[in-house]
Amino acid sequence: HSSSFPPPPALCPRAMAWIIASNRDIVDGVTRGLDGFGSCTEFQVPHKLKFGSFDSLVKNVDELTKVDSYVESVLRRLERQVSEMAAEKKKDVDLGVMIPGVGDTFRTLTVQQYLNGFRWEDKMYSRSASVSENAHRLLAAVQGLDEDIKGRTQELADLKNKLTLISKKDGGTLAQKDLIDVLTPDVVGKGDFVDTDHFKTLIVILPRGGDKEFLSCYEKLAPFDPRSDLARQAGVPAVPQS
Repeated sequence: HSSSFPPPPALCPRAMAWIIASNRDIVDGVTRGLDGFGSCTEFQVPHKLKFGSFDSLVKNVDELTKVDSYVESVLRRLERQVSEMAAEKKKDVDLGVMIPGVGDTFRTLTVQQYLNGFRWEDKMYSRSASVSENAHRLLAAVQGLDEDIKGRTQELADLKNKLTLISKKDGGTLAQKDLIDVLTPDVVGKGDFVDTDHFKTLIVILPRGGDKEFLSCYEKLAPFDPRSDLARQAGVPAVPQS
């Protein structure tokens, strides 16, 4: 018996909604059976939609099954993306439903408000159109939204990559930075770099404090005497704090 269950909590972090096709006279009975654990609201949907012949109805059933499967897959993927974004921000994301308002405006409702006040959108899905036509309109609308969200998701990923690169430039080591940002005109002077048939200036990145060890052994790496007058013309450009 329903009275044996504890009273419902004042606030549930998650709620479940069931959509049930039934006769109108069953609404009051379902409401009494819920006994305070939920509410029952009648969906304002047309009860007579055009489907044509019986063969067309059978075809529509198969078509609607495919549309339903596609729409649910898109929504599940979006649900995962929203959950991942919420986890990254470490806070809950309030989901809302945007519905057309006056003119070109939109109103945002909570899921509960949308379900309780659901109205059939005649402008988009005309009652005079067939079930197949409305199904195609719905499929096209979801596909358009899906493509739009994919594009925005890619833009977000690109921005995150750019932010990561900027962070590396600002706080990374010289090995991670772009030399254009390091060897600026105030660091490198005219003549510090040589690029001829016989000489070429190379950049060596050393760990902090490793410059003394490098200067004590780098001469052995050269196939000629770096102390000669010809070698000294190339110079040894140095980067501060490298």
